Amino acid sequence: SEGMWGYATGDGIETDIVVTRERCPTAAWVHVALTYDEGLRALFVDGKPVPKSRAKRRISCDEQPLYVGAASVNGNPACFWRGGIDQVRLSLGVRYAKEFAPERQLHADRPTLLLLHMDEGKGLRVKDASRFENTGQLRGAARFLPPADFKVAPPPVAPKGEAEGPPVPQPPVKGGPPPKAGPPPKRGPGQE
Repeated sequence: SEGMWGYATGDGIETDIVVTRERCPTAAWVHVALTYDEGLRALFVDGKPVPKSRAKRRISCDEQPLYVGAASVNGNPACFWRGGIDQVRLSLGVRYAKEFAPERQLHADRPTLLLLHMDEGKGLRVKDASRFENTGQLRGAARFLPPADFKVAPPPVAPKGEAEGPPVPQPPVKGGPPPKAGPPPKRGPGQE
């Protein structure tokens, strides 16, 4: 994908991969959401829609584990994400249909099938904040990142009576080695 956002959906037999023309920034917190509605996939980066794509096949559940930060190839993690992952939410139905302002802290509601805040800080277990209360497990070299890696600095405010100057660079938000594979939740349909 050479620094571009990409995503894949599949039916357990065939995987349909899309690489966008939207650059994936480094050292910055980014909200990414993928929706699937009757074969139409929509990716949103920081709440802004990226051109939609039609899936070749309907998505379906299979017996393969769900990995966060990796693809499942014959049940094994592959194609690892190189970066931090702060939160993951899978929802039943389409949560986003047009441009939106991303939530910094994701919340569970009735359509939420899985919500991982990944803020345990130690150990290998990842708690699900949804009503299903699944438990995931860190695998391979995945680890929890320090909370400081996920803080977002507020925009600078000009002192009273002074004009705003050039933007102040913000500190990196995420860093460190990537979580290589995520937790496999209990089975259920959904997307985000």
